[in-house]
Amino acid sequence: MNVYVTNLLRQGLHLIACCTIGLLGLQPLGAQTHYVFRRLNVADGLASNYVNKLAQDRTGCIWAATEGGLSRFDGSRMQTFTAANSDLPSDEINTVLADILRGTLWIGTKRNGCVVMDEARQTMTLFTTDNGLVTNDVTGLSHAADGGVWLTHYHLGVEHYRPENGTFTPYITENIEGLKGTFWCAVEDKNGTLYVGSNEHGLYLIDLKSRTCRNFRHRPDEPSSLPGDQVKTVFIDRNDNVWVGTNRGLALYHPQRGDFTRFLTDTFADNSLLGNQVNDIGQSTDGTLWVCTHMGGVSTLNLNNNTFRKPEEAAHRQHLPQRPAPGKGADDSCRHAFLSCRPRHARGRSG
Repeated sequence: MNVYVTNLLRQGLHLIACCTIGLLGLQPLGAQTHYVFRRLNVADGLASNYVNKLAQDRTGCIWAATEGGLSRFDGSRMQTFTAANSDLPSDEINTVLADILRGTLWIGTKRNGCVVMDEARQTMTLFTTDNGLVTNDVTGLSHAADGGVWLTHYHLGVEHYRPENGTFTPYITENIEGLKGTFWCAVEDKNGTLYVGSNEHGLYLIDLKSRTCRNFRHRPDEPSSLPGDQVKTVFIDRNDNVWVGTNRGLALYHPQRGDFTRFLTDTFADNSLLGNQVNDIGQSTDGTLWVCTHMGGVSTLNLNNNTFRKPEEAAHRQHLPQRPAPGKGADDSCRHAFLSCRPRHARGRSG
């Protein structure tokens, strides 16, 4: 299940009641689009209002990685795990990933390694540099095509975890020629290419078989280049399109040509992207792309109605959170999508 993230600085965790499209795998509830925003924050039991990432486990519960611990929301009750009441090594949680098949939860911390939690028993196994990790600062987690897990480290690069034998294989600056800088995320496609988002050097494409890489950067004189050099998220949709969220706009990658189509904010166009700093991207069950921007809100793009021949032809619908009236809002967790409210600053999630 996908979870979609917007970023309204230090506003806590938001919950959307979806009345027409099935976010988090839900079915449409009506013919008219309507979204009701309900805010969840520390007053509701959330560990911190500074939320980094969200994941949904196989029971439907939502896990929130925050700067003050890990919170679990079942639709009515919030449970929080911290270093004080659990085996978490730190309260500063960068990211979280649910392994639906194995019933485990991967938890990446800022400086203290990565924890794998057994959701049923709520027991935790800690990985650090002492038992396999290349660094202890984990900024990203994603599923690998072979059933493993990709761990992105702010420093050095990426490594692959193989659950069959519990081994880590590094793809880092020391053994991948051309790879350099600091990193936010990594996502693998079905063709054996790993897309790695850099904090300052654009997008890297690592061929996992040959262990070689290509680098794409922003070029001011080239409109088909990457819009920005800070890549905070990469998302591959159900049609295998590769979307890249940068600090200066959204981009659609064209692998055959090796270039990009840009989608940018236009103050004179009501249906343009809400903000150029894109922090997360997701897709709902009806095929709609959800683009979550820093301080701007959420833009949705209906992929069924756009050919993307020209960026200005793409009509982004805007969704801005508002406080619900007293007594209103959504209470049924089966009809909700979640949004976290945290921008990823250049060095905000690592040591």
